Amino acid sequence: MTNTETHPTVAQNILAQLGGLTMKMLGAHTLLDTGQGLRFAIRGSKVCSKIEITLDPSDTYTVTFWKGRGLNWTKAAELEGVYVDSLHDLIQTHTGLYTRL
Repeated sequence: MTNTETHPTVAQNILAQLGGLTMKMLGAHTLLDTGQGLRFAIRGSKVCSKIEITLDPSDTYTVTFWKGRGLNWTKAAELEGVYVDSLHDLIQTHTGLYTRL
């Protein structure tokens, strides 16, 4: 039994909180465990191309939206102190993509 089987990583927890349907609706791909969060690319948004969700010591999240291509990336927006129950609405507002049916 590995450590991740007994204690899910922060990235696994974030993924579970968002849900598989949300990830499909965002066209999420290239998921990356950053150690303190989850970074993934999305398809279909004209506002951003990547989203990074990082767990803060206050048990809230910092959500960063990135726009770019190749090696040229800029922050489209960054919000701190985001509670888990606000993630769906926040992502929907900043990407223009639905996260729930």
